[in-house]
Amino acid sequence: MYNKYTDHKIHSWLRRSYLSLILIAFCFNGFSQGKSWPAWKHFSIDAILPGSSWGTGGTALADFNKDGKPDVAISRRNTKSAYWYEQKNDSIWIQHLMGTSETLSNSLGTTVIDINHDGWDDVAFNGTWFSNPGILGSEPDAPWAAYLIKAGGHDAVTADIDGNGVNDLLVYDGNKIAWYNTSDNLREVIISSGHDDHGGVAPHGFGDLDGDKDIDVIIPGFWFANPGDLTGNWSCHEWPFEPVPNASYGRSIRAWIFDIDNDGDTDIISKIWNADGPVYHLDYWRNELITTSGKE
Repeated sequence: MYNKYTDHKIHSWLRRSYLSLILIAFCFNGFSQGKSWPAWKHFSIDAILPGSSWGTGGTALADFNKDGKPDVAISRRNTKSAYWYEQKNDSIWIQHLMGTSETLSNSLGTTVIDINHDGWDDVAFNGTWFSNPGILGSEPDAPWAAYLIKAGGHDAVTADIDGNGVNDLLVYDGNKIAWYNTSDNLREVIISSGHDDHGGVAPHGFGDLDGDKDIDVIIPGFWFANPGDLTGNWSCHEWPFEPVPNASYGRSIRAWIFDIDNDGDTDIISKIWNADGPVYHLDYWRNELITTSGKE
């Protein structure tokens, strides 16, 4: 099977204007019917982050101590340390040191994943994963064991790549995209390498694009079909990516694979941007799945 995508751009002036009029109409209609609207109150988790310079990996959100409230984890480049923030209530968050690692000096991509399958959420940063000690409810300052791994890069996400019901680690560093099998001691399987991008698989650039019930992956300009046999023989296919001209950090997207039109196959929503700069355009690529026999 292969995929044909129809580009539904939403950055043209006419369509933006049309959407704006629709939005205004909905807002006016809502207010005219007396509907309530959300109000927002700001809370600071940590007003001054650890360290004296910029550079944060994360954030990662999970209930690390299993008290029913989500907590937050980040890393900081300057301190080469990872931290988790225990949520007490909306306005009270307690900072705890997870651990330190040299690899955190250049950390960006972060994801929550139960790597050792013990039922507790761990956190994978650039080149290091920290094992949840499982006693944070009673000992919130308990250290997290740190383990060096090959995985590291701009994008890190959690996905069940081999379809065995257990999440794996998927990482893209702009050159190499690879997945790490949590059921096989984080064995590395390289999907593709030799690229020159500034990210592309986060936050959800994975899903079944070709209708064969396994997880495929996209990066700027290409999508890779999962062979379904735990190998690195992922076939490469183009999708109609349009890069930002003269982008300061090269090609970059933020993508989400999802069945937007509810027709049974997955589509692509992509923000194609100049990294660390303004967004260039936001696209919806409709998947028009076609079999090799030509039948839809």
